[in-house]
Amino acid sequence: MKPIATLAFGGLLSLGLLSGCLTSRDARIESSYSYRGRFRHYRTYGFLNGTGLTADSTHLSETLRDAVRQR
Repeated sequence: MKPIATLAFGGLLSLGLLSGCLTSRDARIESSYSYRGRFRHYRTYGFLNGTGLTADSTHLSETLRDAVRQR
């Protein structure tokens, strides 16, 4: 009986921790700027294109692209 209670408690604890991660609605984009880089030569940016990447039409993909465009 005791191992079942421990397993149930562990499952509920894991579920609680995972549900905390799933409630976030904003995609977190982190960037690190390197002052040693020669970024002044870059005029624009682009996303990779291809059949595998363009086929990804999930909401997360759109959210990530919008977050990058807003920066």
